[in-house]
Amino acid sequence: MDGKSTKIRSTREIIGPIFWIKLVGLGSEGVGKTSLVRSFCDKKFSKSYHATVGVDYGFKIHELEGVEYRLNFWDFGGDTDYQLIRTELYKDTQGCMLIFDVTNKASFDKLDSWLHEFHDNGGQGAVVTVIGNKSDKLNRHISIEEGKKWAAKNGCDYYETSAASKSGVKEMLDGLLTTIIERRMIKPKWIGEENKQK
Repeated sequence: MDGKSTKIRSTREIIGPIFWIKLVGLGSEGVGKTSLVRSFCDKKFSKSYHATVGVDYGFKIHELEGVEYRLNFWDFGGDTDYQLIRTELYKDTQGCMLIFDVTNKASFDKLDSWLHEFHDNGGQGAVVTVIGNKSDKLNRHISIEEGKKWAAKNGCDYYETSAASKSGVKEMLDGLLTTIIERRMIKPKWIGEENKQK
């Protein structure tokens, strides 16, 4: 020892805070919610369609401007039979991805219903982003202008994505996280507190 005081750094100082973000994906059956979540989580795209039974879950560590965020994706089945399951899990959500299929007008027309369900069951205050999925398809029935107009009317940002090609996926995710961060909706947790995340 040289007589100088040595400060032992705590685990908190070394590792720093952990930022957890809860994101939910809502929309009609077949719009590509599960495929998008798989794209977010860097999993392989599947051309075969399997309806989500109740709820599915995905996880990804995503870096934005040098900070790591732990993203928890909740992918809800769009069938009305799963409404009770969905509404029980909307609480404490920071970001909602409201997804429709640009080739399916009925899925676009149901956005109002999905937004009301989310807001009426604990989703107030969360950042809602509208996503026009399957933008790689040629037979689209909803234009970019229509999507942007609906989103603006409801105070939401608008993005178009393709789960198949991953086009627009990172841009959408970065945009959603940036808005969540700007609204200071994230409370940091420290090592040992991760399991307390609701």
